[in-house]
Amino acid sequence: MSTAGKLGMVAGIVLALWFAWIAVDVRDEGSPDATAGVRDRETHSGDANQGRPIQRSIGGAANSERDGFALDRREARDASSRAAERRLSSDVAERDLPARRDPQAARVDDAQKRNGAPAAGKSTPGAAPGGPSQKEAQPRFVPGPADLRPGAKLAGADMAGTQLVGIDLTGADLTDADLHDAKMDDINLEDAMLTSANLSGVNMQRGSLVNADLHEARLDGADLRGAELEGAILTDASLTRTNIAGVTFGGADLAGANLRGAMLFGVDLRDTNLENVDFQDADLRDANLTGVDISNALNLTCAQITLARGWQSANRSDDLACGAPLPGDDG
Repeated sequence: MSTAGKLGMVAGIVLALWFAWIAVDVRDEGSPDATAGVRDRETHSGDANQGRPIQRSIGGAANSERDGFALDRREARDASSRAAERRLSSDVAERDLPARRDPQAARVDDAQKRNGAPAAGKSTPGAAPGGPSQKEAQPRFVPGPADLRPGAKLAGADMAGTQLVGIDLTGADLTDADLHDAKMDDINLEDAMLTSANLSGVNMQRGSLVNADLHEARLDGADLRGAELEGAILTDASLTRTNIAGVTFGGADLAGANLRGAMLFGVDLRDTNLENVDFQDADLRDANLTGVDISNALNLTCAQITLARGWQSANRSDDLACGAPLPGDDG
């Protein structure tokens, strides 16, 4: 026999033995008589000192692989579920977060807070559920330099604390405007509409308010020294603790105004309507009361009026006779 034939025969024998071994191994795995359900193959660890056999079960390895695959699938499902929960929580949180505001919106909100307007998302008293309130709160706007001109429409504007020194706002509409703590020295507000405006704490020295309408305006704590108020309407206005020293009120209407604690040093009140004006604790030193009707003024005392000029010629009530004859009293 040739060498090639011998090699082929050997190879055939080896392959036959290998297939027989495979068949026996598979049959032993499925055999009901197997004591452990599988036939273990022994290998040695290679550690000569210990020499303990490591037993590996082919069937056990297969089961472990199946169990591992199932575990991986469960872990994948759990991870997917957790991710979905995180996305849902994130979506809810984003809906609950307030919207980002730009600086203009922030200023509008601040103005609303100062004037008692309800915050966003809160109902207004008197509003029907789901409907508009009886009196809608209008957001205030912050005018720019181009808006500050004669005849400007600035009703409801927010100009609190701004610099308005020397500005000409003749005939401007500032109804319900917020000007508290503004710097307004030498400003021109002749014929301006300032009804219900907030002018508390303003500095308006030498300002002109001739013929201006300040009905129900708030000027508490304002500094109006040297201002011109001839012909101005100040009915029901609040001027508590206001410094009005040196002001001329000729022809002004102050009926119902609150002048408690006001500084009226050197003020000219001739031809001024002082009906129901509250003068409690007001300082009238050197004020000009010549010919003024103070008979219906409130909380006025002799200690106050006797410090003024021309008080004897003022039309007074009996409790303000203050030791001098009343005008028209023949006695």
